[in-house]
Amino acid sequence: MPRKYLEPTDGPQGLRTLMVRYLEWMKVTATFTEATIRGREQSLAYFADWCAERTIGRTQDITRPTLERYQRHLFALRKADG
Repeated sequence: MPRKYLEPTDGPQGLRTLMVRYLEWMKVTATFTEATIRGREQSLAYFADWCAERTIGRTQDITRPTLERYQRHLFALRKADG
């Protein structure tokens, strides 16, 4: 089960750390609502957990085929029979 919130546990340039920095940026720009930030955090946490299961820990490791696999994964979760 994915975590609801991100924790920067992977070093200064790790995927989770960069995601947390992005969320912090969203908070300080004052152009995003709290609901938007919470939703984005949940989505990023789910993606980070999915990446961790596949030993993807750096942004450099995320390729187009990786994102396509993630999209298929999400689609399978949404299917009524899948």
